[in-house]
Amino acid sequence: MKMTLLRAGLSALVSLTAVGCVAVPADRGALSQTLTDDKALYAVEAGVYGAEAAAEAATDAGLLRGAEAARVSVSLDQAHAVLLAARAAYAAGDAKSGAEKVATLQILIADILSLLPKKGA
Repeated sequence: MKMTLLRAGLSALVSLTAVGCVAVPADRGALSQTLTDDKALYAVEAGVYGAEAAAEAATDAGLLRGAEAARVSVSLDQAHAVLLAARAAYAAGDAKSGAEKVATLQILIADILSLLPKKGA
């Protein structure tokens, strides 16, 4: 049963590739790297939105105010800009630039989270 589903899925992929709907890298290494890049981009995107939600909750609770709130806001704006640039880089096929932007986002997310108040602090 699993082989039948696998064959059906591969057949569909081959059909879509033949008509130009899906671009599949010629070698497995490239496909593996593409999947890794996509996962990294999705992970940092979730990190940006998670940090944003945490900052909003802290602000709503009155735990994030003044200078710290302003710094978080600036960092979130930077993170959103870098996220857009990372998406554009990957969409253009520039994996190196995309990976650099993912690394930058990881740093920005860590900085944002470090500025948020900790429970019980």
